[in-house]
Amino acid sequence: MLYFFLGLLLLTASPSSLIPQPVSADETGGVYICKGDISYKLRGSADGSAGLETYLQEGLPAMKKAASKADVVICFNRKIAPGTYRMSIRPKGISIEAADVKGAFYAIQSLQQLRMQSDEISCCEIEDYPRYQWRGFMLDLVSTWHDMDYIKREIDAMALCKMNVLHLHLSDTHAWRLESKFCPALHEKTSWRYGVSGEDWKVNRLFAPVGAPGATGGYYTQDEIRSLVEYAALRQIEIIPEIDLPGHAYALLHACPEFRCDSYEEKAAGTLPSYIVEICIGHPEVFDFIFGILDEVARLFPSKYIHIGGDEAKMSAWKTCSRCRDLMRREGMTDVRELQYYFTKKVAAHLLSIGKIPVGWDEIASDPELDKDAVVMKWHTACRLPESNKVVMATHNYTYLCYYQDAPVFEKMEAWSRYLPLDGAYLWEPMAEPGMENFPEDNILGIESCIWSSHFPDDKSMDYMTWPRLAATAERAWSPASVREYDSFKTRVMTFSGILGRMGIDSFDISKEYGHRPEKISGASHLGAGCSVSSDSRLSSSFPAAGLMSLTDGKCGDWNGDDGAWLGFEGEMDVTVDLGSEQAIHFAGATFLCHKGYSRDLPERLEVSFSQDGSEWSGPVSTLCQADTRGIRCVYPLLSVQGSWKARYVRFRAVRRSGPQTWPLLVDELIIL
Repeated sequence: MLYFFLGLLLLTASPSSLIPQPVSADETGGVYICKGDISYKLRGSADGSAGLETYLQEGLPAMKKAASKADVVICFNRKIAPGTYRMSIRPKGISIEAADVKGAFYAIQSLQQLRMQSDEISCCEIEDYPRYQWRGFMLDLVSTWHDMDYIKREIDAMALCKMNVLHLHLSDTHAWRLESKFCPALHEKTSWRYGVSGEDWKVNRLFAPVGAPGATGGYYTQDEIRSLVEYAALRQIEIIPEIDLPGHAYALLHACPEFRCDSYEEKAAGTLPSYIVEICIGHPEVFDFIFGILDEVARLFPSKYIHIGGDEAKMSAWKTCSRCRDLMRREGMTDVRELQYYFTKKVAAHLLSIGKIPVGWDEIASDPELDKDAVVMKWHTACRLPESNKVVMATHNYTYLCYYQDAPVFEKMEAWSRYLPLDGAYLWEPMAEPGMENFPEDNILGIESCIWSSHFPDDKSMDYMTWPRLAATAERAWSPASVREYDSFKTRVMTFSGILGRMGIDSFDISKEYGHRPEKISGASHLGAGCSVSSDSRLSSSFPAAGLMSLTDGKCGDWNGDDGAWLGFEGEMDVTVDLGSEQAIHFAGATFLCHKGYSRDLPERLEVSFSQDGSEWSGPVSTLCQADTRGIRCVYPLLSVQGSWKARYVRFRAVRRSGPQTWPLLVDELIIL
């Protein structure tokens, strides 16, 4: 098994049973010299051979059909495992063996990468195959509109990385992007809106007629979808559609208000209705409506999978809707969550009846009676995974490309409130996640990276956020952890970014990465390191770190608030550090974190007191927090006092700002010098 981009394999790599060592064609070491376009010839046939011929003629401008003698000869050998290929590069030509079209296609991608770097290809022998069956990318086309040219460019880049699943998110709160002949109001009333990005739209939440002046958006016609499916299939990529139900239904209910819960309230003039709303499961015609939509989607997409969403249903309207309450009584339900289980069961059963496998976000896994054929897409860090179901790993901490890829304080473009650098995306190992210890690895179909486009208004910003981190997903999905090495990948991906640039994709320049928070890397050495900490303050269950001892363990936090180093306090922080003996102190301080999405609060001031015996205290000495939290992405203020004291005990009290204290106070290390 090779790195996903063989063409960037360091040819001096040490021998390994999984990374084939390139071998010379003769005693002096040979090369294959590419003279202009590369010609090919197929010997034998396999299912889809005609599609491979079409791809080679139309999809690869660097190759041409051989009139007689070919540069590349592709033979089909059914004794080879599916998806595997063997390639022999010699001075006089290149031969490829594969059991099927997929294997042959992956060999061609490896050859393409080599060809895109140099006219001379080192001679070698390769046997290569993928680790996971599902090597996916989820593209959110709802939050921000992107045209067919953009999608096809992403498909081409995915194919070069040997990825094979494109998950298209086609409906959500912000819009409905798929032409529906079953219910035209869906795309006619919600595919255009005022506000380019999802974040812009939230300001007024106004949809517009198709093509209205000042509005933006679009929808994909059924003919465009058929063409896109064919385009992707030629590149061995399966397109899986997602129709997000029963939550995230604001756009659907704008087009079809009859399916709102009867407790839905229109807001008074000047106020905005909630955009977090679910479809009414108790409506007598709701399943005929949903099945009609899904039947239409099933006819458009030949994939055996259809994604039905299922995440983040708030269920608030169901609690007071008379129709939903009547349904609960009829079905003997005692918890409103059972309405979603009921909905998922009926939708899953319908999809299975028409030959489709339902896929849903991991909220569907909370149903103890989930159909065993349903596929669960894990996005939460911790969640229940039924051992009888297949799973696609898309844990947000490691796969969401909408998170900052570099230090949030320096990134010019706003993103979602987490930090996911290239090394974090690359080094993630799905089976090493907490709670996965006893999960059967054979039930993992594969992995998928996701980009939610709400902050990214154009193709350029999407490319910047997607690449090269999607390349990390590709290599994780293709190669096992035992053969992956980050420094090698980082070197190779710099070259790969140049290849992407020639394809029209402007990726993040990893050579200019600022990287992890310096304090996280260096740690903190100080008088209080390793000392005991006491407190009666209430700790946050959402940010437990390692308890109070994390405040003096010498470990500082990264840019993320939930990296395990930031300790959260509900209300004020009032803690005391015992230095063990009287010490001369010149500095005492703490770094706090205010991060959009984690903690949106900072203390008003930090008060530091000193004591010889823990009973009599001097001070306190105060320092005000000058950081302004309005409109910020994140801020990491160090609040400290300086002077000259002698003490054994040091007390830190972070006084909260006035007003509601909704968010925990986050601190990583109490520094005493």
